[in-house]
Amino acid sequence: MHALVIYQQPIPLQQLRENISSTVSTSEIIEALDSLSRRSLLETTKEQSKVLYTLQPVVMKYVRRVYPQGLSSQND
Repeated sequence: MHALVIYQQPIPLQQLRENISSTVSTSEIIEALDSLSRRSLLETTKEQSKVLYTLQPVVMKYVRRVYPQGLSSQND
């Protein structure tokens, strides 16, 4: 979820995959995205032929408020 908050814009799965620990498999990322989507916490859009992912604005705001230090350390 942090990776989605850091970008603050819809991003494709490939970009998300590149910025998450190499110990997390692509299938685990897809499972997490599906889980967030089932809970209506994730927005998906289609741009050209890519599916883009972002968090609902209220969820993004919550994560930024609860984990401000964690987000800034991942940006470095």
